[in-house]
Amino acid sequence: MRRFVKTSVPAEGYEQVKKVGERWLVHLEGTPVEGGLIECYECMTDGDPDIAELTAELQTWKAYVAERELAVVKMSKMAELEAYDASDAVNSFRVNVGNEAIDTWITPEQRSDYKNSIDAAELLGMTEVHPVLNGVPVTLDIQTAKTALARIQIYANQCYGVTEQHKAAINALNTIEAVEGYDHTTGYPPQLIFEV
Repeated sequence: MRRFVKTSVPAEGYEQVKKVGERWLVHLEGTPVEGGLIECYECMTDGDPDIAELTAELQTWKAYVAERELAVVKMSKMAELEAYDASDAVNSFRVNVGNEAIDTWITPEQRSDYKNSIDAAELLGMTEVHPVLNGVPVTLDIQTAKTALARIQIYANQCYGVTEQHKAAINALNTIEAVEGYDHTTGYPPQLIFEV
């Protein structure tokens, strides 16, 4: 693919085609702008330039560049989404223990471990479990612990679904402006609050 450069050249002495040594310098889509300049696309060609052919090549090149630029902006927006999805804005819940508020999160692996511990405690006839959240021990009866864990899992599933919807929406956008203006922080469920 031929390489084009977007540039501005002085309007005085502007030539669409100019021989430079053994090659031809071609300016396409020249548009006058402030400061006595002409904004255009520039390329070099070895043979006698065919303006119609070069113009068609330019359109193909511009479409390719626009596609690449859009892909880069989408990648950036996806990175913002992933960072938001991994942040405390999504991955957090609050446990109010007396006068103390604990903001914390339980990863999928921790949820699995807690479920196993709760099941084991119940099987052994225990009535309470004692998880430690951010260094603070909490006492929960078995049913409350099961319910809290189920609510956290459903919340996590809902957040995952919202994130996947955002990914699909970003991928479907067709302009850089639409991608840059897309709000990837909307639609998440309210964070959970537990009273102990």
